[in-house]
Amino acid sequence: MDREVFRNKKVFVMPGQRLTFAQALGNTCDIPLSQLPTPYIKGGMVVVRVDEAYYLTGLEDCKTHLHNQVILSKGDKPLTQLDLTKKLQLVWKALRPLKAIPLGKGFYEFEFASLEYMRWALGMGSLQLSPSFMRLFAWIKDFVPATMKSTKTRDWVRIYHLPLEYWRPTTIFSITRGLGNPLFLDDHTTRKNRVFFARVLVDIDMLSPSS
Repeated sequence: MDREVFRNKKVFVMPGQRLTFAQALGNTCDIPLSQLPTPYIKGGMVVVRVDEAYYLTGLEDCKTHLHNQVILSKGDKPLTQLDLTKKLQLVWKALRPLKAIPLGKGFYEFEFASLEYMRWALGMGSLQLSPSFMRLFAWIKDFVPATMKSTKTRDWVRIYHLPLEYWRPTTIFSITRGLGNPLFLDDHTTRKNRVFFARVLVDIDMLSPSS
C-alpha cells in the first residue's frame, strides 16, 4: 500500500503515488495556527500583527546584508542574476561565498558570509561592471524597490589636523555625524598608522540641510 513519510519537512513518496498540491510546493507551514497572531478588522481593513521577537530575529539575519542598484545606460541589456554573480566573483574573489538576491527594479540584496566581508565590500563603494554600473549602499529595513527614490551618496570623508586626543571612533563618528551617517573608519585611522588625517566612510543624504 502506498504511504507517505514526513521527515525534516521533506516528503518521501512511494512509487506510483502522486504528490498533492501542498506537497509539490514544499516547505509547507507546519506551525500550528494557535501560535500565529489573530488578524482583526480596524477601519475597514484587515490588520495583521507581526511578532516582535521574530521581527528582531529577521533583522539579525540581515546584519551581513547590503543593498545595491544596478544602473544601465540606455540600450544596455539587463544583467541576469547569474551574470551579476559571475562579474562580482571576479572583483570580490576573497568574499566568496556570496549570495545575490534579486529584488526587482534593478535592485539586489547581497548576503555575505561575515560582517567583515560586508564592510569590506561596502568600503569599495560603487563598481563599474561593464556595461553596467553598480551602486552599493548600507542595508535598509522595510526596503521596497518600487517606492525607492534614493537621494543618498556614500563618500570617504577626510578630517585634517585632528589632535590625537580626538582619535577615538566615537569622537570621530560624532564629528562626521554632521555630514550624515558614519559607517566605519578605514584601517589606517583605526590603527593610527597615519595621523595626517582621519578617514571615515559616510552615508550622505544630498537633500539634507547639513550636506
